[in-house]
Amino acid sequence: MKTIQQMMGFFSVLIIISFSARASLSASQPDVTPAKGLLRIHPANPRYFFNGTKGIYLCGHQIFVDVQDNSFNKEWVKDMGHPEEPDKKSRLLDWERYLDFVEGLGFNYLRGWIIWSTGSGTAAPPRKVAFPMPFKRAGPGKANDGGLKFDLQQFDEVFFRRLHDRCRDLQGRGIYISVMLFELYGFLDGEEVNGQRLWEGNLFHSANNINGIDVDQNQNRLGEEFFSLDDNPAVVKIQKAYIEKMVDALNDLNNVIWEICNEAPSAAIKWQYEMLRHLKDYEAKKPRQHLVLLSPGGWTPGGWSWPAEKLFVNSQADCIATANGWINKDNPKVYRIDKPVVMDLDHVAPGQCQPALIWKAFTRGYHFNLYDGPFEQPQQESHSWQVARENLHLITILAKRVRDIALMNPDGNLSSTGYCLANEGEEYIVYAEEQKDFQVNGLQAGHEYQYEWISTTEGRVLETGRVTPDAGTRRFSPVCSGAVLFLRLRDIQQTVSH
Repeated sequence: MKTIQQMMGFFSVLIIISFSARASLSASQPDVTPAKGLLRIHPANPRYFFNGTKGIYLCGHQIFVDVQDNSFNKEWVKDMGHPEEPDKKSRLLDWERYLDFVEGLGFNYLRGWIIWSTGSGTAAPPRKVAFPMPFKRAGPGKANDGGLKFDLQQFDEVFFRRLHDRCRDLQGRGIYISVMLFELYGFLDGEEVNGQRLWEGNLFHSANNINGIDVDQNQNRLGEEFFSLDDNPAVVKIQKAYIEKMVDALNDLNNVIWEICNEAPSAAIKWQYEMLRHLKDYEAKKPRQHLVLLSPGGWTPGGWSWPAEKLFVNSQADCIATANGWINKDNPKVYRIDKPVVMDLDHVAPGQCQPALIWKAFTRGYHFNLYDGPFEQPQQESHSWQVARENLHLITILAKRVRDIALMNPDGNLSSTGYCLANEGEEYIVYAEEQKDFQVNGLQAGHEYQYEWISTTEGRVLETGRVTPDAGTRRFSPVCSGAVLFLRLRDIQQTVSH
């Protein structure tokens, strides 16, 4: 498939025929200016973020191996000696090449993963333990994975230096990162790696630390007690010390969002609240106060049970991620709350990459994070994943092409498709799932608009032109199914930043 950059020559001809090349979606370049201002909630439109200039729309993906090394098979890995076993080879992420990949897609958001089990990885050979970890392998004695046991009273500066360096690299490329403080799956009896289960490689398993700590108090070979304030005060003390260390390590950066935990157990909301409170109290004494994200969970030893949505919406978190148990992904609701909402496919539709879901989320006011499955399971890589990424690229361009994304709001009444993000009368982004005529409302009669039609199935612009409606409502005919109409009043062209 041709990328947007590869199709530039074709579109430049098309644009000259219809209007100035400066106005072309396809001619817009990714904005890779450094993330200079501290990310905040937009004061006038809390649906979006802000860093002192225009509103910011976050759009990107997660790959699970952005901080710690895990064995995987994407093409931009390179064989090198593993830091703990220099005589052996491991396939590790080529960080610089990955940065180029993300920048080329125009992504401005990465969900950063931190794994709490050394027995984590994928099916890609050779299977290796995750490295580095927040705590130092000081010994004495061997852990389940064959390495030295961890000392939960000593932090490993290798981990914190790498985390800081990679967050700083992202900042230099204009990319924000949500740093995951805790996660659930390293505490479960999940994927088998090197003959062990994830819980067997967890730092809070008694066989893996010298501190006499084992959070599996009910002996069910799971570590869900880690996410409790009541079961083990010593563990809570370690958790809070770790949060303070993370704040100290990253406080000088502007592009950080804290995520308390990925998919914590359903009974852990009290624990999440306390970790959030401690984080905010500690960081309040620092030069920078970063935003804090709460993402949903719902795991229980017997299955899944989503916690009440209001516990997240009404929390002290600055932003939240939504969940499949809270929304209909085929017709996602519009949130009317005072904080941004992220549609993270990890919680909504893992393994899916349909363009329809991407554009429905955008036109309903969600920030978006793709669960980029092929980074975890390389055999999934396909044309459909490439198209999904190209659609995200188009959205990042659109979010910068409009005069100010903070002026845009989801309003299904402005289009008969029901999927419309608009600054009424001036700029419209309309998604049409079917190739049927639809109406756009609230237009300025007698004023000229320029339009661009995007094919979401191909991930590219198909047609451009101009139209002057003779009334406040005008009918449009999509050029294909799964089409996006970008409609802009020409009078505001000179005020738009590219």
